[in-house]
Amino acid sequence: MEQGEESKDKTKPDESKEEKEKKTRKVYLPGTPLDKGESLVYDPSAYVMLHEAQTGAPCLSFDIIKDELGDERTAYPQTLYAVAGTQSKKFNFNRLIVMKMSNLTSTEEDNERELEDDESEGSGDEDRRKDPVMNSYFIRHRGCINRVRSSYWPCVITGVQHPTALQTVDDPFQLAEHNKKRGKGPGIPTPPLFSFSGHLTEGFAMDWSSTEPGVLATGDCKRNIHIWTPREAGAWQVDQKPLGGHTNSAEDLQWSDLKTALQTVDDPFQLAEHNKKRGKGPGIPTPPLFSFSGHLTEGFAMDWSSTEPGVLATGDCKRNIHIWTPREAGAWQVDQKPLVGHTNSVEDLQWSPGEKRVLASCSVDLSIRIWDTRVINTKSCMLTLPNAHTSDVNVISWNRTEPLIVSGGDDGCIHVWDLRRFKKGSSVATFKHHTAPVTTVEWHPTESSTFASGGADDQIALWDLAVERDSEIEQREAELKDLPSQLLFIHLGQKEIKELHWHPQLPGTIISTANSGFNIFRTISV
Repeated sequence: MEQGEESKDKTKPDESKEEKEKKTRKVYLPGTPLDKGESLVYDPSAYVMLHEAQTGAPCLSFDIIKDELGDERTAYPQTLYAVAGTQSKKFNFNRLIVMKMSNLTSTEEDNERELEDDESEGSGDEDRRKDPVMNSYFIRHRGCINRVRSSYWPCVITGVQHPTALQTVDDPFQLAEHNKKRGKGPGIPTPPLFSFSGHLTEGFAMDWSSTEPGVLATGDCKRNIHIWTPREAGAWQVDQKPLGGHTNSAEDLQWSDLKTALQTVDDPFQLAEHNKKRGKGPGIPTPPLFSFSGHLTEGFAMDWSSTEPGVLATGDCKRNIHIWTPREAGAWQVDQKPLVGHTNSVEDLQWSPGEKRVLASCSVDLSIRIWDTRVINTKSCMLTLPNAHTSDVNVISWNRTEPLIVSGGDDGCIHVWDLRRFKKGSSVATFKHHTAPVTTVEWHPTESSTFASGGADDQIALWDLAVERDSEIEQREAELKDLPSQLLFIHLGQKEIKELHWHPQLPGTIISTANSGFNIFRTISV
């Protein structure tokens, strides 16, 4: 941010407006009081990209949905997908929002567009086509959403393909041969790939799962629903005991997943139909794929494992941590006995990016713990750092390539911990820059020395542990001498920052959410 002041000095007649602005601009540091007539404006030359977005009710949490548009995308405009959860004052008006943000232009393109607008009056339609676009799919949710995490875990299934019919309708010679063989009969006798005779009567309900290829659900007019799980050589295992609950015919079935939502935000016709169905309501009623009611109260801690697809850890405000292990047909087995160790609310969870079943947690009890979830619950806590912060430990992030964990707390401190020295209880780096509780931290997905932090002081800070102090710069810029040398950039403009994430496919791009809405930006620093 830059600080702009209304100048009272008389300037030369031939002095340009830009030159006047340069004279009155100066760098603003958080905490510096503004004088009368001063205001904060952002410096577009410090950003590669900067956009804002609003979702109505504020979102406390969100996550990025990995897409199939490619990795390391640097060309603009950009497109990204995300899922967020609202914190509406109306309990029954909360929703999950699946978002597609497209036409995210660079600041250079934005500047060029402003110059073009100044030079010529373009049509309104042309201007709108250049604007960023956000399409949203709304899923109704009962109650406020404290934490959202998405996971992408495709399943590999061994099966048998029968492409004969498709090849025939594509080939006029094969089609003529088929019709010759068929004659006047209804069709060529073809045995089914697999059949199930367990339904007691006919049925109309059937749906394939899009998250687990080959998994099928079928329902009949006797209220029974059976789940089919694929096996090798074109066979299925069908649950002999049907799902219970209905008292009459099962008329339709629909697996719950994000595929429908993603298809909808990509297709303007489906999006229009979705908005028509939703009307003024919070979203489309969609049953969860699976739910667990074993937590004794609400919680904020949640993380998917990157080493074991489908494995999930959740923590609550009663100090309990439960591990979810995926089973067949879109179900999970959740450990009924929680991990034992913390004495107060579990605030954040992070799976090890390199070792299966190893989990880190932080808590209001001031501690950070490392767990081996393969061990019996009472003995699964392997390492404990009892006084990681002087007050609540709010957030942690596990470095993807180095044995480092960064933590942020209510004390406004950021600590970097080396797991090889964890038992000693001393951090390898400490930064007291934030002036209010740190609410979010995350390591860069590929740069092992770089991370970002955000706090209740309305700052997002970018850090690089590899940077060393430069005395020459400090002599030239006296106001920078009290700042940590590892501090690369300070982003301002949002109120009550809640969470940030680096986009894993858009290098250097950060998405952040706050009570004032979303920011999508990339700085020249990273």
